[in-house]
Amino acid sequence: MQTPNPPAVDSGNKRKWFWLAGVVIALGAGLWFGVRYYGEFKEQRRTVQARNFFEAGKYRDAHLTAQLILRANPRNVEACRIMAELTERARDPSTLAWRRQVAQLSPTLENQLTLAAAAMLFERPPYPLARQTLDSIPTAGQTNAAYHVIAAQVAIKLNQTAEAQAHYEQAIKLEPEKKSHRLNLAVLRLQAEDPAIVTGARATLEQFREHPRLGAFALRSLIGESLDKRDRERALKFSHQLLAQPQAAFADRVQHLSILHAAGDPAYDEFLTTLRQEASTNELAVYQLANWMIGRGMAEEALEWIEGLPADLQTRQPVPKAVVEGLLARKDWPKLESVLNGQQWEGQEFVRLALLSLALRNQGIRDSAQLKLQAAVRAASRRVEQLAILSQMLESWGWQTEAEETLELIVSRFPQDRRATAAVCLTYYTKGNTTGLYRVLGQMLKAQPDDLDIANNFAMVCFLLNTNLTQAHSLAEQVATRSPDNSSFVSTRAFSLHLQGKPAEALGLLRSLPATELQKPSIALYHGLTLAAIGEKEQARKLLDLAEKAQMLPEEKRLCKEAIELLK
Repeated sequence: MQTPNPPAVDSGNKRKWFWLAGVVIALGAGLWFGVRYYGEFKEQRRTVQARNFFEAGKYRDAHLTAQLILRANPRNVEACRIMAELTERARDPSTLAWRRQVAQLSPTLENQLTLAAAAMLFERPPYPLARQTLDSIPTAGQTNAAYHVIAAQVAIKLNQTAEAQAHYEQAIKLEPEKKSHRLNLAVLRLQAEDPAIVTGARATLEQFREHPRLGAFALRSLIGESLDKRDRERALKFSHQLLAQPQAAFADRVQHLSILHAAGDPAYDEFLTTLRQEASTNELAVYQLANWMIGRGMAEEALEWIEGLPADLQTRQPVPKAVVEGLLARKDWPKLESVLNGQQWEGQEFVRLALLSLALRNQGIRDSAQLKLQAAVRAASRRVEQLAILSQMLESWGWQTEAEETLELIVSRFPQDRRATAAVCLTYYTKGNTTGLYRVLGQMLKAQPDDLDIANNFAMVCFLLNTNLTQAHSLAEQVATRSPDNSSFVSTRAFSLHLQGKPAEALGLLRSLPATELQKPSIALYHGLTLAAIGEKEQARKLLDLAEKAQMLPEEKRLCKEAIELLK
């Protein structure tokens, strides 16, 4: 059937319809842009309000306003930053999730370093997220003094004093005018074995005592050093000076209380009463003082004090955490169960549920405990950081199997998150858990079969465990062929050839690498094993001695030790 022609319209009518259509389009566009502009304006206004609330100490209003913003726009960087600051203030582990969100939405060097600093607050050794965040910063960012300061702090946490000192020295070179770098280096040098270095560091800190901005930090370090030397009189003198500074915080007053308590000073009781009064309107101060009391065996007294505080204050985090820590110290499992059942911890629900599981298991109610643990895992599984923290909690209770299962859930749920999966591998590597590495790397390889780093690491772990060797030899050959300049890949391929009884071929591969690469401990081990196999004992021994001083997996330590014994 032929389509009927439309009725004819004269030219005058055409102009009128075109004009009307133009008006409608213009009105529609104006309405759309107006709505959009109004929405953006409202979001900007709320963002300013949230920041103003936070700066004014109106934390509940800041939290509600930030949540409103994020419901409309989850990618609002400033709202995420405010949530990070609020949760960090409440000692909430979800701080890591918010800091990570900020770093992903705005991947500036400052945001990456702030994430690493937050990870040090909430992670336990070996601080995998902090280390992975620093490792992911490009070379250009590593020429920034702030990078070296954070890297030094991580090194200090890991007892890597020489590395920390090198980072602080680099920060001084990059920003010689910034006095805080010299101050940080002086604090580190207080731990030196050379008395002359310690004396010089102490003199530097003494010079900074009266500095309007850095004086409080210098005094805190001098107090710490005095306490390490068991010189309580000197510590008390510096503490009095610190409390007279405008920058003195409530934590400094708690430390002063510690000094009085340790010295048996008669001023202790009165000062404790004063601090209780000062803390009674601030939830963070309540937590700090209660924590101090619990740590000194005064859990009962701390709980009684909290129960006498205003009801509203008792519900604000981190006060409920202080109550839980007091009950944990008393091992009052029925009361802990009762308290936790009557609460909601918002972003920390997974922590509350895990603690409930602990309380139930310690009462022998294992089925309910398992259900609560499963609920805790579900609540945590929306965020990589929460799963990592939950795993650390479980490990601290001695629940090793459950901790590993939770850690490996990160890999199965977030296989494309390189930072998170690398952090899991780092945790297992640091603990010497080669079998755990094998499981995790196997999952990662299934999710990302073309990733050469994963394939290389999986192959090496297979060799160390003497398992799945056919696939491992194939992977080692593939990665070395595709990236022949990568020293790690070449080393794995050389070890593969060594295991196949081809030491000459292995040595040829290794000698294709630059001499500086062959001195790396991770490569020195396999180079040394290959040299030992062909009888070059003297050079093999030097390389194995170098490798022996480095961190290795248990199987690598065994290989190194056996090779050294054979060379004797």
